[in-house]
Amino acid sequence: MVNLQLKGHRAIVTGSSAGIGEAIARKLAAEGAAVIVHGRRAHTVNAVAQAISADGGQAEGLTADLADPGNCAWLISRALAGETLTSWSTTPARSPTAAGTTRHRRTGLR
Repeated sequence: MVNLQLKGHRAIVTGSSAGIGEAIARKLAAEGAAVIVHGRRAHTVNAVAQAISADGGQAEGLTADLADPGNCAWLISRALAGETLTSWSTTPARSPTAAGTTRHRRTGLR
């Protein structure tokens, strides 16, 4: 295994609730990165984030529809905030992008 020296770094892997994205998120976490698992369905995002955490990695699960520019900005701002990642979580029902608007992310969360 190559040591990518990712300890202390954060990684957003979009579309990482399944398939190749999930494999990339798992590998980055195994190499020491704190990973943000992203997808549009909370149950699959949470399952991957929990599995990474169970394997000893650091992961946070966030749901967002990236077709909406406001959701893109929200996701990046969460990553840049540098919040400590010690376990999985879900997107809060009222994110900064949803506050004061009538549009909601297409995640089923309200």
